[in-house]
Amino acid sequence: MDLNPRKFRDKLSPHIGKRLTIGTSDWHYLSGTLESVDNAGQLHLSIAGEKVVLPCQKVVTFQEAPPQQAEYMK
Repeated sequence: MDLNPRKFRDKLSPHIGKRLTIGTSDWHYLSGTLESVDNAGQLHLSIAGEKVVLPCQKVVTFQEAPPQQAEYMK
């Protein structure tokens, strides 16, 4: 994925407030609601009531998840 923080923010901004499934380089997958993407390119997510900060360098893939999908980190 393009690691330029501005392009990364632009790509993810339309998904703020939506549930995403994200494949990462160190966890297999996580599913949660995207709260924001900061200027440093870090994703701020809510996963099962917990706040999680994920650096853009860890993101390999992402897609919108159905709203009924459970939130998890695997």
